[in-house]
Amino acid sequence: MTAWTMFSWRRLYNGKGVDSVEERQVEIPADTRQLVYNVYVYFSRKPGRSAKTAVTKTARATMMPRDIVEDIIRDKHRDRTN
Repeated sequence: MTAWTMFSWRRLYNGKGVDSVEERQVEIPADTRQLVYNVYVYFSRKPGRSAKTAVTKTARATMMPRDIVEDIIRDKHRDRTN
């Protein structure tokens, strides 16, 4: 993923450049979401590592903003509990 892609996602995710409120949510492809979650699981398996550290390392490794990574992980956990 390039820096331009990351910038574009952050801009879209924050709603800048989007006219209506309904379009503020960014739809990230399912395979990308799964990849991000798999990277998070990898980083969170080390004993004693906090969830915050795992999220930060995942964001750094995938070059995605931390808030988007948090949303992906939250959605995955919500899907698994339902």
